[in-house]
Amino acid sequence: MEGALGSFVVVGVDGSGSSQAALSWGITAARRRSLPLRVVHVLSGEAEAVARGRQLVDVQLRRAGEAQVRAAGVVQPGDPVRVLTDQAADAALVVVGAIGKSGSRHLRLGSVADHLIRQGRCPVVVTPEAPSTAADRPVVVGLDATGASERALGFAFEEASLRGVNLTLVIAQPDAVVPAAEAFGGPHLTHSGLDAYADDLESLRKTFPSVIVNSDVKAGNAVQVLVEHAHEADLLVVGARRHEGVPGLDHASVSHAVLLDASCPVAIVHE
Repeated sequence: MEGALGSFVVVGVDGSGSSQAALSWGITAARRRSLPLRVVHVLSGEAEAVARGRQLVDVQLRRAGEAQVRAAGVVQPGDPVRVLTDQAADAALVVVGAIGKSGSRHLRLGSVADHLIRQGRCPVVVTPEAPSTAADRPVVVGLDATGASERALGFAFEEASLRGVNLTLVIAQPDAVVPAAEAFGGPHLTHSGLDAYADDLESLRKTFPSVIVNSDVKAGNAVQVLVEHAHEADLLVVGARRHEGVPGLDHASVSHAVLLDASCPVAIVHE
């Protein structure tokens, strides 16, 4: 398993409600990892935008300071997609809100998060405007049955360990007869659809021994199954591939649809 690519967490902010949620998520993520935070605001073309942008970022930096997280601000003109992609080039994580000030949820995902997922190297976390703050919710990771979601699995284990919560492994198998949700263990492995991840799971359980792992292999549409799990999750993790043509969870189908409908923060991890 590969570790984090970078040594800081990037958060894109524009003053919207979901970008405030993204900042909160990013501050917590940086604190858990003992990493600094980079707060990025992309300027519009308005003459007074520079002063407003700097004021906005200064407020966010104070929030990070109050949480005892080291933080730096970037206020830069340009295209939000290009600026955030450049700023996140060497990041461990990049976090953005699902809905920006300048557009609907669909527009925001199409113009910023979607491009970050396509072009970025690090995991991209997309936060809803009002994520649940309930304690002890599990981290959920969506896997395909081919064994091709190993990076998403590793990221999910790390997040569950950092939070001190359980991890649920979810595989959706359309038109298949599968067992009900079960606690993960050696005897269940080949019966739960997780045999393709046997080596990864053995290694990750040794690396993160405190994480309690459950599995849920369901017959049904992958998007519907994952969105259902998102209602009770602290974080939903989904793998994404830059190239289509491989069965299972790919960027073009499942990950984008999950981003539009999930009620919890969603992490998209490149495979």
